[in-house]
Amino acid sequence: AAVSSFQFGETEDILHRASPPGEDGVLQLEKHVITAGEPVEWIDYVTYQIALRHDGGTQPIQAQIRDVLPYPLIVYPTIDGTGIHYVTVESATGGATPLQAQLDVIPPSGGSPPLQVVNWQGTLAPNAQVTLTFQVRVIALCTPGQQTIDFINLAEARKAGGGVIQAQDTFTAKCIGYEDENIEVDLE
Repeated sequence: AAVSSFQFGETEDILHRASPPGEDGVLQLEKHVITAGEPVEWIDYVTYQIALRHDGGTQPIQAQIRDVLPYPLIVYPTIDGTGIHYVTVESATGGATPLQAQLDVIPPSGGSPPLQVVNWQGTLAPNAQVTLTFQVRVIALCTPGQQTIDFINLAEARKAGGGVIQAQDTFTAKCIGYEDENIEVDLE
């Protein structure tokens, strides 16, 4: 056998040591709504932006973002020279992959309407940030006589095996029949 043909001192024994485990950083999540002004027209558009940052750490982490849009808001595509885009994913810092997100639908169930969900799942290097930007069509479904409606949108993120963190933003939209003069102000 080959092993018995070596003589003492003719080979080197190599000890492979595992690299010390890296440390995860801290995830920070921000959610913003960008409007031309408020209240937003009852059929108009707003832009949502979600930023997830992996602060610190010495190793990349697996992370995910989930944003369930309140009904009846829907993601509205943008069209440019490269095609139709529902969600734009960017990493100004680099270190985030993949630079693509999914748009899913939760089907109606019982009395609940269908909901759209923006999802991103990927890897964030230490001190990397991923930003999701998408345009939303505002359709304000109001009760008779109602002047405005608030849309509260909550985004969630987590690292693999970790707890959920949340960020939210709110905007106000006009209802059908909105009248500027019909605004009540409470003076305290």
